[in-house]
Order: sequence, then structure tokens, then C-alpha cells
Amino acid sequence: MFRFDCGLLPLLTDVGGICNGNFRPLTRRGRSPRRIQSETALFFGQRRRKKDAGPGLHCPRIVYLLVDMADDLVFMMGKFAAPIPGDRLYAANHLWLQRFDDVYRVGFTSYSVRLLQDVYFLSWSIDPDTPVRLKQEIGEIESSKAVSSLYSLADGHVGRFNDKPLQDPAVINTDPYHAGWLYEFQTDAKLLTPQEYVDLLAAGWEKTQRMIKGQMNE
Repeated sequence: MFRFDCGLLPLLTDVGGICNGNFRPLTRRGRSPRRIQSETALFFGQRRRKKDAGPGLHCPRIVYLLVDMADDLVFMMGKFAAPIPGDRLYAANHLWLQRFDDVYRVGFTSYSVRLLQDVYFLSWSIDPDTPVRLKQEIGEIESSKAVSSLYSLADGHVGRFNDKPLQDPAVINTDPYHAGWLYEFQTDAKLLTPQEYVDLLAAGWEKTQRMIKGQMNE
């Protein structure tokens, strides 16, 4: 996603667009509507008079804004709605990956956090800056449900770890898609789109329900 975030967009007038499908233009504040299609659009605005631009700002005659975003999705776990953000990719072991420069940040999806329940311990068995193989054990997490090993989502390279969940694992419960990210990762593996991940959840939901009911009866 390319974002125009220098404070200039609210100064533009006559904002219009050339777009595909059902893509909708940005709002006046420069934020996207909550649900927009995964399309690319080119937006432009006329130059305002200099006196309207505010101190220290220079408005170019034409401003180009390129945006590429996908729908946010939701997977219903019974009555619980698990949000699946459309601005990142996913792995089959219920991790999300979001691109930051040349690395991905990795974290638990809301689906996996819901199954884990309250997380209160996290540790890593590898050092930062370590190459890993698919399904290699890299750490351990403890929650109110169980103690579980953590495995690499693909062949790749684990970079730095996020200190926040190590110091306070509760952030995984409260903010899994932002402050509760786990580590940085580099990989060339094929990842799942949001829709592919939701399809994967739907295909395995009946089995997951049986597992949950079994735990409740123990």
C-alpha cells in the first residue's frame, strides 16, 4: 500500500480519480474507507492558491496518489468475529506477515489468539539473525489453554524479536495485529492472501470445533 501522508491531501481541491472496479476515492482526511476493493487507482488534485496552502507548504500543480488496498475480512468463530486485515499476508500456521521495507513483521492472527486464550509467557529458542527451515522449532508460548511450541512458518531468516511481548505477553491478547507482533522475517515462500487464509479457516473449522468441545469436556 502506498500512502500519501505528508499533510498535503486535505489541501487539495477537486479530488477525482481514474479507477477500476469498485475502488472508492480516499476521504478528505487522506484515509481510505473501511472497505475498498483490491484495485489500484490514480488520484489527482488541482493546485490551491498559495495563500490557502498554509505556511511552509508548497502544493504542486498535480499530485499523484497510488493506493493498493484489499478488503478487511472477518471469520466467524461461533459468535466471535475474528478480524482478518486485508493489508497483509498469512501463513497456514495462523500467523500474519506485513511488509516493512525488505522484511516482514510476523504475528499471531486473531483466530490463533482466540484459540490460545490468555497468553502469559513467550520465549524464543533461537537467537536473532538466524536462518531457519520450514517447521523448525523456534520458541514456546504458554497460555491458559496449553504450553505450545512455535515453529517457523517457512524457510527463511528470522531477524530481530519484538521486545514488547517478551516483557508483557498480554499485548499479544490486546493488540495482536500491531504492538503484539513477534519478530521480523525474510522469506521467498508463497504466502496466503486474506481470502485464501479465510478459506483455509473455513475448511478446518468443523475439526477445530470438535477440538474445542473436547477441551471443554476434559
